[in-house]
Formats: sequence, C-alpha cells, structure tokens
Amino acid sequence: MLTLADFVGQAQGLPLDGFLTRYPHAFLLLESTEANPVEETGPKTHDPNRPTTASTRDRPRPRVPPGAKPADLVFPATKAPGSPFQQMITIGRAGINDVVLKFDSVSKFHAYLAKDAVTGRYFVADAGSTNGTLVNRKALRRGDKRELGDGDRLCFGGDVELSFFTAEGLHRALPALARRLAWVKT
Repeated sequence: MLTLADFVGQAQGLPLDGFLTRYPHAFLLLESTEANPVEETGPKTHDPNRPTTASTRDRPRPRVPPGAKPADLVFPATKAPGSPFQQMITIGRAGINDVVLKFDSVSKFHAYLAKDAVTGRYFVADAGSTNGTLVNRKALRRGDKRELGDGDRLCFGGDVELSFFTAEGLHRALPALARRLAWVKT
C-alpha cells in the first residue's frame, strides 16, 4: 500500500509498457474517508490456544496504520505470498486478507476479487459480510458476483469506498489523479 501521492510520483512518467511491466495487476484506490479505523486484530494478536505460522503471522500485508485517518491510498490487488484461497484476492478487516481494510464496518472476510482466466476480466463477490458490499451503489447478495470495470466504485460496509482499476485503466487515470493532487496541495 502506498499513498496516492507517492504512487503517482513513482508511476507518472512511465510509458504504458513500462507501467504494465512494473504493475501487472489491478488496483483499489481508497480516497479520503470518514470511516473509523480500528486497532490491529487478526493473526498478529497472540492467542496461546491458536497456533500461528510464519506464513500467516509474518508476511507483509497492506493495511491502514492503527489510529491513522486514511488519506488517498493505493492497494495492489495481488495475492500475498502464502495466502490461502489462491483463486481469489480476499478483502477484509482480518490480517490474513490480501487487502486489509481496518475499519469497524468491514467484516473480517468481507469480499473477494477474482480474475477470469479466459477473458482476463475481474469480478467482485460479497463473502457473506455483515454490512454488505455495493458496486456502483447497487447491493451484492452473498455469492453474487459482479464484473468490474475501470473506475467502478466498491463500497464495503456502507462507508469504506474504493475505486477499482485495471493496470491499463490506472495508467490512463494518472494525469487526472496528478492534477487532483496538485489542486489539493494549493
């Protein structure tokens, strides 16, 4: 996970082929939110009755720092090494997820992304979350999946909203994101 400003600074000058070589995956962009982050939970919490392994305890995962109000953040939609469920990119509050969103309205395992091996298209599905998942303000039922396109808005738990982008789509959006960042600084 990077701040949007850091990501745009690193990626803005790359031509499309260089960008795709460096970032061959989709992205989720979390824009400033009023949602309340929660303290760290999940595998890093020591429970002597629950065995942990290095693959789940020590691997790095993108997460919003405890106590921080998130600004604009970029999450790569990728599998963490040793992560379970290789066919999906898991999203949730628990530290075992591939994309960790530490907000009280996000379920431990809230939703997941999957990429169709034939078409290369991405889909999102709700994993039976408590507070639901919306795609462009339309609710997903548990088990339903919806195809995603660049700029689609995903809302987890009613107040944590992210934008989905393929690598190509994010590359196309970089100039607009850079202009927005420059406007915010002034």
